[in-house]
Amino acid sequence: MPTAVEVTLDDRWFLAIPAASEIERWAAHSTSELLIDPERQDDPQAVAADLRGFAELADEDAVANLLFCPDGLPGRAIVSVYAAPTDLASLDDLFDEAPASIPRQVLPFGEMDASQARIISTIQQLPEGGVLGILQLQRLVDGHLVEAIVASPSLNHLGAGLPLFTELTARVALVDTASTEGSPLGQSA
Repeated sequence: MPTAVEVTLDDRWFLAIPAASEIERWAAHSTSELLIDPERQDDPQAVAADLRGFAELADEDAVANLLFCPDGLPGRAIVSVYAAPTDLASLDDLFDEAPASIPRQVLPFGEMDASQARIISTIQQLPEGGVLGILQLQRLVDGHLVEAIVASPSLNHLGAGLPLFTELTARVALVDTASTEGSPLGQSA
C-alpha cells in the first residue's frame, strides 16, 4: 500500500514554510497577521525579508520545512522533516558524515530504545566566524527513517526547543495515501 507522511505541528511554536511560488504572499500575510518578536516589531519589512531568507534555506526534498518561532517572527531555527523507506533494523547501522567542529553528542529520544530513536547534537563552525547548532532527531518507524533536522545559530533556542522538536518528530505519522489527500504537509514516501 502506498505510504504518505503526515506532519502534525503545533502552530504556537512552528510556522510551515510554503512552496516557493507562495513565499511572497506568505511573508506578507505572516508579518501582518502573526506575532512579531517584540525586538523586531518596528520593522515588519525587515522581518518579511528574513522570512524570505529562511524560505530560501528550505529543502525541497523535505516532507515539511518549518520555522521555530518561540518569540514570534521571524523565527529562531529552521526545521526540515524527512521520511524515507529504509532497510535499517537499528540506527547503530546509520553512518553520519555531516561535518562537526566538536564531537557529536548522541542524546536519548525520550524513553525510546536508542537503536530505534535518538538525537544527534552537533556544532559547526561557520566561515564568517559564528557557529551553527544542529539537532538531528531520528526514528525508525514501520520500515521508514523519520528525521527532523533543526539548525540555528542560537544554541540557547535549540536547547530550550528540544522538547518541542522531540514532540514534533514523535508526531510524524506514516499513513496510507488515501487519508492524506488535501493535507498541506502530507507527502508520499
